[in-house]
Formats: sequence, C-alpha cells, structure tokens
Amino acid sequence: MNINLMHDSLTNKEITAVLDCLNSGQYTQGKIVEDFEAQFSKWNGSKYAVMVNSGSSANLLMIQILKKKYNLNDRDEVLVPAVTWPTTIYPIIQNNLSPLVCDVDDTFNISVESMERMITKNTKALFLVHLLGQPANLREIKIFCKKHGLIIIEDSCESMGAKYNGLKVGNFGVMSSFSLYFGHHMTTIEGGIITTDNFEIYELLKSARSHGWVRNSSRSEKYKNEFVDTNFVFDMLGYNLRSTNLNAAIGLVQLKKLNGFIKIRKKNHHDFLTQISKIPGLKIQKIDLKETSSFSLAILFDTKEKRDYMLKELPKRGIECRLIVAGNLLRQPVFKTSNKKLKADLCSKADEIHDFGLYLPNNQFIRHKEIQYMVDNINDLLNQFQKNENKGLDLSIILPTFNERKNIKILIPKIMEFFSNKDVNFEIIVVDDNSPDGTQEEVNFFKTKFKNIKLINRKRKEGIGAALNEGYNSASGKLIMSSDTDLSFKVEEMGTLYDKINQGYDLVVGSRYAKGGFYEKKNIRTLSKGAISYVGNKLWALMFHLPVSDFSANFRVIRKDVWDKINTTEKNNFLLFEMIFKTSLISKKITEIPVSFRDRIYGHSKLKLYIEAPKAVSKLLKYWFKWKLLRLR
Repeated sequence: MNINLMHDSLTNKEITAVLDCLNSGQYTQGKIVEDFEAQFSKWNGSKYAVMVNSGSSANLLMIQILKKKYNLNDRDEVLVPAVTWPTTIYPIIQNNLSPLVCDVDDTFNISVESMERMITKNTKALFLVHLLGQPANLREIKIFCKKHGLIIIEDSCESMGAKYNGLKVGNFGVMSSFSLYFGHHMTTIEGGIITTDNFEIYELLKSARSHGWVRNSSRSEKYKNEFVDTNFVFDMLGYNLRSTNLNAAIGLVQLKKLNGFIKIRKKNHHDFLTQISKIPGLKIQKIDLKETSSFSLAILFDTKEKRDYMLKELPKRGIECRLIVAGNLLRQPVFKTSNKKLKADLCSKADEIHDFGLYLPNNQFIRHKEIQYMVDNINDLLNQFQKNENKGLDLSIILPTFNERKNIKILIPKIMEFFSNKDVNFEIIVVDDNSPDGTQEEVNFFKTKFKNIKLINRKRKEGIGAALNEGYNSASGKLIMSSDTDLSFKVEEMGTLYDKINQGYDLVVGSRYAKGGFYEKKNIRTLSKGAISYVGNKLWALMFHLPVSDFSANFRVIRKDVWDKINTTEKNNFLLFEMIFKTSLISKKITEIPVSFRDRIYGHSKLKLYIEAPKAVSKLLKYWFKWKLLRLR
C-alpha cells in the first residue's frame, strides 16, 4: 500500500475546463480569473478576492499593502508564530518591517502568552497563521489585539474551510491568504488567493499584483486629465504576480468539490484520533473536529530518536511523512545569519514540534483502510524501536582525537550515515586529549544533533594507548571498534570489520599489509614512515607467529567480553600490539581483513617515529620474552 502526502485530484472535468479555455484563445488573466475570484469570495463569505500565482505571493502582497494602507514605518513590528512556512516571515523582512517571533500553543498556532511577552510599543500588527487546518485561538487573540490596537492579517494557506464559531477563517483580519498549491485542500496546480472585505485594500491588492498600475481601479479617475490612457498609469510599487485563466478554470471546477473534500478530511481525522489514541506516549495537535478542515495528521513522539526512526521507516512501508511544516523557523539557517537574526521569544513548544513532530497524509482519497494501515504501522514500529533499545548497543566506535577538528567534521557524518543505513544500533565515543583547535566544540555540535555521540575530555595528553583504554572501557556495545580520525581509513571498511567479526571472531584487525591491502606512499615522509612500519610489523609477525600482519594500525574491532578480560596497561601506540598479543593468549579466533591506508588531508601526524621506534623495540623484547616463558610452561 502506498499513501502519499499529495494526491492528484484532477479529473476529466478539470481537463475539459482547461481545453475550453485553450480553445477560447484567452489564456492570461481575464474573465475566468474574475469569475473564480467572485465564486471563491462567495464561498468563503468574504466581499472580495484577488487571485495570484501562489500562497507565498499572496503573503508578499498583503504585507506590502498592510504597510501602505496603515502607514507603517520601517522597523515597525509584526507578531508571527515560530512554526509556519518561511514565506510568512520573509515578506515582513523584505518590506523593512521587524518580525517578532512567538511560541505556539497546543493547537500549533501562535500563543497569546508568548505574544504578551514579546509585544512592544512599536508592534503594529499580527500575522495570524492557522496551521494544518486548525484555527488559532481566536477568542483570546481578538481580545489581545483589541487591547493593544493591533491590525490582524491572516495566513489561511493550510486551513481553507476551517471555522471558528461557524465563521470561516479568512474573515477575522483585514485580509487573508490562501494557497491553491497542488497538495492543498483544493488546487489550481499553482496558485493563491487573498480575501478582504475592504474595498480600498482590494483595489490596492489588484494594483500591486499587476505592476502597480491603476487600471480597473477607482484611482484611475485621478489621472484621466493628466494621461490619455490610464491603462498605463503606475502610481505604486508592484509586481507581476498574476495567475492565468487556465489555473482559474481548474479552480472553478475544484471549488464545486471543496465542501466534499473537507468533509472527507474531517472524517479521516476523527478516525485517526480514535485509533492513534490507543497508542501510549504520543501527543496530537489539539484540534476541534467541528471547526478543523484537517490539512494533515500531526503527531509528536516523546523522543527525537523515535520521530527520526519513523521518518526513516514509514516510507519503507509505503507511508509518506514529513516534518511539521518547517519546524521552528528560528533554527533554520536563513535566520541564523547576522543580518536576518530575529527578535524572538523562548520557543520551547516550537522546539518540541521541531524535534519530535511529523505529519502523515490526509486527503479526500484516504479512507478507513489507509488510516488503520498508518496507525498499525506506527504501533508496530514503536514496538520494534523499543525492542532495539532494549537489546542494547551492537557497536561502540572509539575515535581518539588531538587537534582533529577538520577531520572529525567530515568523519562523524560519514559514520552516522553508513551505520544507520546498515541498521546497526551503535554509539560513537570521541576521546579527546584537550585539543586547542576546537575539536571538542565540533563534537558538541554533533551531540546536539545525534543522541548516540559521547565525548570524553582528557585533561592530560598521555598518548593514544591511554586514550583508547579510556574509550574502550567506557564502551557499552557488544562490539568495540576503533579507528584513527585522520580519514586515513575508509568508513566503508569499518563495515567490513563489523561484518567479519560477526562471522564468529573475537578480534578482527584491519591490515595494510594483508593481500589486497594498500599503503599510500606519495612523498619521502610517507615513504619512510611506511617502510619503517612495514619492517616493524614483519618483524613482529615473525617473532610471535600471530595470524595478523599489521599490529600497529588503529583500525580494528573486538568483542567487549574479550576486551574486559585482557587487562591492557600500555599508554602509547604499543597498546595496539598489546591488544592483539593478550587476546591471542585467550582466543584463537583472531583474523584480519585487507584495508586501504591513505595519508591524512588535514593536520599532521602526532606519531614521532624517532621517539616511538626505540620504545617499541624495548617493548617488543619484553613481550617476546614473556611469550617465550608462556610457551615453555
């Protein structure tokens, strides 16, 4: 079963209407647009309507006319909710006004309490959004606006046909926008429309829609003595935001079906609420089933991880879903740049919607069978998620760092994507030796995005062995993997390590010297380093007869229960050999896979061979004698 967010509602009737329009030769804005405007305003209970090419264009026109009609000054303030589409806020900024961003309430619409906190003496208007088919709290909002002398304009783009006390939205402000986009309550494919009861606003909207001309407006009388043809007189700034007769022809057919469409959507929403309420731990948008026109079916989960899991898994089962509108707009990159920072309340409810929310499809083609399928799959996936949580972590990935900011910025997203796609329950533990380059700040940024990242900040720089020891000892996964963070190894080969150890091994080492392995030697430094590494590892292999050819690469995976038994003590690079050596004393299930090793792109190696090589020789002899003694026993 496939349940999509948008469903084609066009039939032969709409196609015939378009063909009739094409045959008439009248394609651009004309009588059919005027007919549609008249029919829509009648349907909505408004005096006038102005059709444009999108709901976003409708918002742009309304803000321009708001400023002109009510003589707003630059930097005057307009209250807006944090949860809406960006083109509710963009026109405010584009017209040199200042948005005051407020939190939302349980209806997902603007909160009166938040507006009370944000309003100032410079606040002149409220851009009132009715989100996802649910009218805002109009009783309290009207009292608030009357108290503070605020002008109301409405964004009803997602709530066509919704009502408050029996009156349709779009009739509570001086003007209101509606969207006629393909996925909305009714469609003209692309399109928008503005309603108003104010004749002056109506004429200004029409002029601004068409270049700012006075044509077909009462203002043309002012210029008839000055201009021969007032059809080409322009007395205000404007745009070309017109729609076409073709779009309006579709709209006239769709409008006749709109009440039926909304009735089905409301029935679906009632069915959905009845079913979804049986699943514990979910929050639902607070709606009034009598008043809503139900744009979609919105849910809040109790954790971000559950929401993200649903976004990933529901489409695999044929259920399209998405984030709620644009989430908290304050967290969108466009509003984080210095020249677009917004005055805003602490928007905790908007954050909750941003982090925990998604919405499911609702349209006039969905019936009980589809509703039941969506609810059953949500319930099943929540149970599956809980089982995954209960079974514990499959894998811990240890990343030791010192001054690896640029590399970790690339590596962590790659690991997250790769192992998430493998459906592995994993954690990443970054063990940082107090890097001064901002490595920890980079990791902390990722921690805000992903629950499964941990950071260990070591105040002393004792070496990679000590860092790995601390990371391995902090691991919760059944398997523990470690890798350098300099991008020398491929993330895909981490997957090969993971697959190999799950074939029954206790320790799997990534080897640059196994058949099929690769060690990049692109200059004198890497050539000499590679030669010393090759000779040293060959020597170790000959001396200890172990089933690996690369003892010094930090690219391996070990079972946690084995790690817990071997009691490593080395604090420098020699821990990598110690791990293999001590594992070999208790298990024969050790193997290697060939891997590719490339020189780092960013930063420089912390390994100083002239210091570590003599230490390694000394340690090597110590372990060799120990190994010999054990064999003699």
